[in-house]
Amino acid sequence: ETKGIGKVGNLAQEMTLASCAQFVKKAFEIPAVKVFGNPKRKVKRAAVCPGSGKSEIPFALQKGAEVLITGDIDHHDGIDAVAQGLCVIDAGHYGLEHIFVPYMKEYLDTRCRQVEVIMREDIFPFEVVVIGSIKTAFAFVYHCIISRQIFCQTCTYTCVVLKSEEWQ
Repeated sequence: ETKGIGKVGNLAQEMTLASCAQFVKKAFEIPAVKVFGNPKRKVKRAAVCPGSGKSEIPFALQKGAEVLITGDIDHHDGIDAVAQGLCVIDAGHYGLEHIFVPYMKEYLDTRCRQVEVIMREDIFPFEVVVIGSIKTAFAFVYHCIISRQIFCQTCTYTCVVLKSEEWQ
């Protein structure tokens, strides 16, 4: 659709949320994305919103989107979106916006010929570090539950997600 800051449409084919996340990583040439929702869920209708997409969640739901691909979503908004039936793929501000820079340079080069436009080298601004494994994370959360230690909402959510996954 053509109005507003985002777009809503159908993917070329139905795929799992995990496959969609891989597709986003490849399409935007980024090393990682954050995913909210069941990785095995099938999705077909997608909403895309660069930048922070949390304010677009109601509109994505209204338009029947099954997944919102956005440049920034915080923890609680991601969980709330999933509770309403909308999966979220957070590719990061850089992830969705870096592809715009060469086009802007070309645009400025053709319209502002008296100005030298310099484009910075395309460098991903952070690195994702994975320490341990899902089993390690589950063991930590399980320890917190058994020992009745206080732990945050994130640990509770992680525990629910990990219990639902198939792992050995």
